[in-house]
Amino acid sequence: MQQYREVCIEHYGEGGYLSYRIPGVVVTAKGTVLVYYETRLEAYNDWSTRGVGMKRSTDGGKTFSERQMLVYCEEMAVNNPLMIASRDGRVHFFWQKDYRQGFYQVSEDDGLTFSEPVSLTAAMEQFRTQYDWSLYAFGPGHGIELENGRLVVPVWLANGEGNNHYPTQVSTLVSDDGGRSWQAGELVWGSDNTGDPFAWPNETQAVELFDGSVMLNIRHNGSVHFRHTAVSPNGKDHFSKPAPDMALPDSICFGSIVRANCGQEILFVNCANRKDARAGGWAPRRNLTVRLSGDNAQTWSHSRELAQLSGYADIAAAPDGSSFYCFFEKDNPPDNQEPNKLVLAVFNRDWLTNL
Repeated sequence: MQQYREVCIEHYGEGGYLSYRIPGVVVTAKGTVLVYYETRLEAYNDWSTRGVGMKRSTDGGKTFSERQMLVYCEEMAVNNPLMIASRDGRVHFFWQKDYRQGFYQVSEDDGLTFSEPVSLTAAMEQFRTQYDWSLYAFGPGHGIELENGRLVVPVWLANGEGNNHYPTQVSTLVSDDGGRSWQAGELVWGSDNTGDPFAWPNETQAVELFDGSVMLNIRHNGSVHFRHTAVSPNGKDHFSKPAPDMALPDSICFGSIVRANCGQEILFVNCANRKDARAGGWAPRRNLTVRLSGDNAQTWSHSRELAQLSGYADIAAAPDGSSFYCFFEKDNPPDNQEPNKLVLAVFNRDWLTNL
């Protein structure tokens, strides 16, 4: 039986902030749905973010708790929240301040409370041997726990002047001891020339494939406006050369990918539009589309549009694969100046595959 429903998590201009952006979602081992996001003073000003809000649902996304502020800072930007829901029930939480200071916290009680922040400065400094970054950020969205227990957090690093977010490269941060220590991964290199097919790789998602390898699905600013992928045997190094997935058009916007179950099914969601250029040559963020692959993201057999006007979107799966959760920015006006709300869509496989 097909199932689909939506619930509004935040409406812009209400609840104390002008804007709520950069949605992320995970489902804990107990089935609790956690949605988290930036609380901003201005919509399209990354530096206006002053906190990270979170809401919890213990009934499969039907109802949610009041907003809990996980992080709040009056003095500088707080951005790019990312979580990992581990099989042991813990929830790992990452965020950064001023795009230069990374922090890690963990919840032992299903996301009700989190430990005190631990600095990730030493881990991020490891990247300087490969790339002398000036700014960095996690994800955003979610990271993953591999079958062998390794935690994998996608990161992007910029080495522009001042607060410039470009040019960029991407990599991963990994832990093999449950989050007690972190190691920098190998960079996945893109061109510094945006006229090249794959340039300025930035916001990235990771998914473990059926054979245990890890695929990065990468947003970039190159001339080929399709998602690019690179595969590593372990999520840390020996990445393949990035290649376009010509079935995944992209409007240069954050998109998300997740394993649907323990088999080869994978879901991907993004604004699947690469036409009608807007400011800077980017396509409007339209046609938010969720896709299903039954063969380890080699092909995409089913797709369905979630919203005509949209933006960033993150996707998660229930532990048993019975339900999927897409948390996204909805109802952007045609000029993409300000999204209207953050919405969680809850649907099942039948809704996606039986049009």
